[in-house]
Amino acid sequence: MKVKVRLHGRVRDLIGRDHIEVEGDVVKVRDVVNALIKALGPKANELGLKEPEDIVRPRVRVVLLINGFSVKMLGGLDVSLGQGDKIYAESVDVLEIQGGG
Repeated sequence: MKVKVRLHGRVRDLIGRDHIEVEGDVVKVRDVVNALIKALGPKANELGLKEPEDIVRPRVRVVLLINGFSVKMLGGLDVSLGQGDKIYAESVDVLEIQGGG
């Protein structure tokens, strides 16, 4: 199974492309985050991503959306993203959290 992960904003700029792909028999949220950290390389620290568990921590500057829902709402890092599993990953998006007023 192959999951296309769309990248937006500064995450896209840091990696230098608009998507990454994660492939495996069963792709889990953890696999997506690991691929994101690998693609970012040392720049992952700028976004607060040092390990997969950081994606669900309050202070991380990145949000991972699966079919429009934050991964924090979907059950954690070991949720499968395959058809027939808990979630069918029609879309996976990565955005940097921005603030302002």
